[in-house]
Amino acid sequence: MKNTSPSKGWRPFIQNLAQDSRLWLWFIFLLTISRLLLFLLNRHSIVEGSHTSDYFEALWTGFRFDMPVATIFTLPNLLLTSLTLIFPISRWSQRLRTGTILIFNTLWLLITVSALIYFNEFNSLFDAHMLGILYDDQKAILLTLWNSYPILLGSIAFIVLSILLFKSARLWVRSPYPFPLLTKPRTIVTKAIFTLLLLSFITLGLRGSWGRRPMQAKDANRTPNRTLNHCIINPFTSLLYAIKQQKRLLKSNGLKVFLNNESPLEAFQEFAHNPNLKTVDDAFLHTAKGSPYKKPHHIFLIVMESYDGWTMLEPYAQWNVSNELKKLASDGIYVRQFLSGSSGTMTSLATFIAGMADAGVTTNHRSYPGSPPFATAIAPQMQKLGYETHFYYAGYGGWQRIEDFCHEQGFQHTHMAANMDQDADTNEWGVSDKQLFSYIKKIFNPEKPTFNIIMTSSNHPPYSLDLKKEHCPITSVPNAYQKDFAKGTTTLKMLGHHWYSDKWMGDFVHTIEKKAPN
Repeated sequence: MKNTSPSKGWRPFIQNLAQDSRLWLWFIFLLTISRLLLFLLNRHSIVEGSHTSDYFEALWTGFRFDMPVATIFTLPNLLLTSLTLIFPISRWSQRLRTGTILIFNTLWLLITVSALIYFNEFNSLFDAHMLGILYDDQKAILLTLWNSYPILLGSIAFIVLSILLFKSARLWVRSPYPFPLLTKPRTIVTKAIFTLLLLSFITLGLRGSWGRRPMQAKDANRTPNRTLNHCIINPFTSLLYAIKQQKRLLKSNGLKVFLNNESPLEAFQEFAHNPNLKTVDDAFLHTAKGSPYKKPHHIFLIVMESYDGWTMLEPYAQWNVSNELKKLASDGIYVRQFLSGSSGTMTSLATFIAGMADAGVTTNHRSYPGSPPFATAIAPQMQKLGYETHFYYAGYGGWQRIEDFCHEQGFQHTHMAANMDQDADTNEWGVSDKQLFSYIKKIFNPEKPTFNIIMTSSNHPPYSLDLKKEHCPITSVPNAYQKDFAKGTTTLKMLGHHWYSDKWMGDFVHTIEKKAPN
């Protein structure tokens, strides 16, 4: 239904309102497509224990989350449409509708593709941790994306799909309305009823609910399947929640976000069940008898990037990707059950460095040059015990301001990729684990007591190592895993990089043990 008439009044109003309703349905259609794509790409983790009714429940709840997004994008058009009752502005209404289609389609493509990639990596839609990209090494991230995904082909597909979506949306919105146009209300009561109905539908659209409160994030947990629940909220709403959470966590009032009007000391008195505490540090004070064993001369805490615990389990032994760590486990202490410090690299690493659990407040950006280390930081404590403290990272010091953060938290020496030999193993994140461990072996002084944290980087996208050159044995899927391997997202190249990191970690440990048995 194409209307270019400059007339005003009831007929152009209803004609434009009909097109606005189709515009709203187009937005709902695209948001539903996003959800169906998430269902499809994660079907292997959803199927188990889920019923058809769970999918219908997820779609219905998702529709209620979609309504506010669709209504907000349609609202400017509805406002302009209402003005056609008194002004001949149908042409402007049509132009605004066309612009809205173009904007929403473009945003939908960008956000949906990003959401699918993010979900594939973290099994969840956007959260506050995603916004850590603002503090990350953007150049390295862009290079990783370039090497991990077909960017050029994807850009061409993006342009083609954008054109097709735009043309399809315009055809849908402007097509003839299947129902007769509403007769102009003749009485005040009829006009009032029509107005109230229209306002009611807009209110329902903005809230997604007739209840006493609008839809909230907690309403997404409607099915027994966790992955299915994560697919319910559309990417637009998920991104909005992530931004709100990040803004809340980064407010200048800091701990008041969590403590309300309670002081930190009062909170720690409650934590320690001791109302007589005078300082916050006293809450963490713990007195032990001391170890009956001889004090070690050197301590190495090796943090392996993306090292998965499942590779250590017996059902997956035929992959042979964690043989070195298995040897260490058999010779020492191996804890199978553990809780990750966080879901991200820096937030997990900051827990080791600063000694505080991740609370979503970007710990590495909470310390400043010249400020004292946190009382819980590990380096100053080890220094008091007589150790020289070192931090080694295969990447570059500017990533997540890691080098500055380590110095601020008391490390006497930091060693980054820029300090290490550069060769063909280098990628956008830094040097290979082989180069990292070779550098440490080269400068290691067995005579001086040291405490060392080592952070590797090779087991990470873009997985660009020449595994053939490293004689990687993982070239095919063992028979025991052929049935299920295709259902997952892990590749032979990813497992090969896991094997590579494990190999050179083991080589390093054996070398250091010979140089410093204690």
